Amino acid sequence: MDEGVWAQSLWTDLILLARTGDINERYHQGVETVRALRERAGMSQRDLARATGIAQPNLAAYEAGRRPTTDKILERVRIATSRRPSTVLAARRDDLLALLEREGIVDVRVFGSVARGTDHAESDLDLLVEFPRGTSLLDVVRLEREVSDLLGIPVDLVSIGALEGRFGERVRREMVPVAS
Repeated sequence: MDEGVWAQSLWTDLILLARTGDINERYHQGVETVRALRERAGMSQRDLARATGIAQPNLAAYEAGRRPTTDKILERVRIATSRRPSTVLAARRDDLLALLEREGIVDVRVFGSVARGTDHAESDLDLLVEFPRGTSLLDVVRLEREVSDLLGIPVDLVSIGALEGRFGERVRREMVPVAS
């Protein structure tokens, strides 16, 4: 196939895709994704530029829809904006403690991968707490969801009363107070 025919064929295919909305949908999906990931991570464009190695003006162009994203760009943004629970805990410690204190919980300890310093973006945050007398299972589930929503990461609240056997021994060895 000669280059002129090939280019015309490609152009025709692109026009058809644009008319069906496939290109526009994918293009705008990428635009929203870059912005959504950056904002969810609480990063400025400058922070994201540093973390990804993508020039800040290019990030602004992706977010404004002036430049199409690629799967490779989106992956770099996803990696840069995924946050370790230890980082989130350090940034939101006071908010977490205030929320738990309103629920009558004042002694909060972290254990698991965050306490060991081995957490990664896929890790959850394991918190050991002493629930006030009369706390129901529904209260625990509700509070766990509130804490997860506050921090933007998965959280497991474990009652100090649940520390039995090997699990309890391991948690006691690892646990570190959240309040400094």
